[in-house]
Amino acid sequence: MTYDFDERIAFTENILSSLRSGILLVKNKADGSVATFRCPFCPKRKKQSFLYKDILQHAEAMAKGNAKGTTDQAEHYALVSYLNTDLAHMSSPPPFRAPQLKLTTKAPEREELIAQDLLLCPWSMVIHNLQTTVSVEGILVGPSVREVKCYFASFGPKKVHMLWGPKGHAGIGVITFSREFNGWRNAQAFERWFTERQHGRKDWERIRDCNLPKDIEPYGWLARKEDYYGRKEVKDDHLVAKFLQDRGPLELKDIGMIGDDLKNMHEQRYQHLAEELLEKNSDFHHLLEEVELTKRSAESMIARLEEKHKQGTYIHTP
Repeated sequence: MTYDFDERIAFTENILSSLRSGILLVKNKADGSVATFRCPFCPKRKKQSFLYKDILQHAEAMAKGNAKGTTDQAEHYALVSYLNTDLAHMSSPPPFRAPQLKLTTKAPEREELIAQDLLLCPWSMVIHNLQTTVSVEGILVGPSVREVKCYFASFGPKKVHMLWGPKGHAGIGVITFSREFNGWRNAQAFERWFTERQHGRKDWERIRDCNLPKDIEPYGWLARKEDYYGRKEVKDDHLVAKFLQDRGPLELKDIGMIGDDLKNMHEQRYQHLAEELLEKNSDFHHLLEEVELTKRSAESMIARLEEKHKQGTYIHTP
């Protein structure tokens, strides 16, 4: 149905009155922190939950359509006026934020942290008693980085470092693992393997400090705070400590801290993906609006052509 100018003004005022009185509902019931809106003049639309900027864009597009003076245009023109006046205070909704998960565990006290088994991060395995020989030049030589990495490949080492002293190869290596949970799990399994073979830290320190005979198998353990600082009077400790200190500042973590890091990483990724999805949905709905507007314009043009045809003013070209 079409209206002349005066009829359109009167019809628009009636629609605006219905919107303000609540006969025609625009604002949905609150179901979250962000208000959503619906178009009372497009009940057949599947989507009935718009953000403020999206419902306003929809109404403006329909009000500026090619179907001049039609009911749809007048209704949406009234909706534009209602949004810009009565609901203008809702034009800036709070920015979307993905739900933030909160930790429920209490942060441990300093004394508790000291008592915990804190590991040097990135997880590092200290290997002693790598077999060395004297070369013809009188320099100590031992297994290469590649050989050690292949030997312990089943534990998934990330990097292998050989330590050198004044006489050459010190027979000491440091194996690092990835900082993620899998790296921590591999490092734990590696240390357990040495402990079960009685080739762990305590076994090595007992043999070294008591000057006991040792076999040719390597000894190993995960680096901790005492390895980072070392004992300067012990040559082996000093070499390991110097390497760890040169690598960077002291960073100690336990499994709880690892879990917190992974949780924060997943929260940030979830929030980023949620915001990206919201943006893509908004673009998709804008595209649907353009398609609907084009469809309605085409339908209106067909209706006008049919009306002209009935009135005998439609010219058919053979």
